[in-house]
Amino acid sequence: MSFRPEEVSAILAQELERYEAKLETKSVGSVLSVGDGIAPLAHSLPVTFRITFRYTVMAEVAAWMPGVQRVDGLTVEYTDDDYLRAFHCARGLIVLGGVYA
Repeated sequence: MSFRPEEVSAILAQELERYEAKLETKSVGSVLSVGDGIAPLAHSLPVTFRITFRYTVMAEVAAWMPGVQRVDGLTVEYTDDDYLRAFHCARGLIVLGGVYA
């Protein structure tokens, strides 16, 4: 089974739309190749995730996490030099914010 990079990018974009929190995405890299179902990404560092929640209480709880900055009433932002650590933090922010929905 082979995948084209365009298919992988399209599927990732569709899956991200399922989250209740609104994620702001920026094109900072591209899919280089696809093999074994895992697409390696080329990205630039530092990476920043900006998450806009539906309710202010969700953003307030997410802002308690170390390194997270409150951008406005509904939005928080996290920047890190390690992509994996930033990704895990973004997932945690979504979970923390969703607990108080």
